[in-house]
Amino acid sequence: MVAYGRRHKNADAIFTLDLLLGWTLIGWVAALVWALTAQTAQASSAPAAKAATDRASEIERYAALHEKGILTAEEFAEIKAKLLASGD
Repeated sequence: MVAYGRRHKNADAIFTLDLLLGWTLIGWVAALVWALTAQTAQASSAPAAKAATDRASEIERYAALHEKGILTAEEFAEIKAKLLASGD
C-alpha cells in the first residue's frame, strides 16, 4: 500500500515481494524499505541533457561537412533545423 500510495515505479514488484515473502519479517522489512526508497528525479533529466549534447555534436559534424564543401548551405540549414526541432 505504501508503494502504491507513493506511486513507486516498482509498486507491482514490491507487492509481489510482500505477497510471497511478507509473512517473514525479512521479506516484510525488505518490501517496506524498497517502497520507502526515494526515486531520483535526476534519472529523468540525464537523458535530456545527453540528447542535447548529442544534437550539438551532430550539428558540429554537419557544420564540418559544410565547411569542407560536401554539404551545400541549404542542405546544412535543413539538417540543422531538423536536429533543433527534434529537441522540442
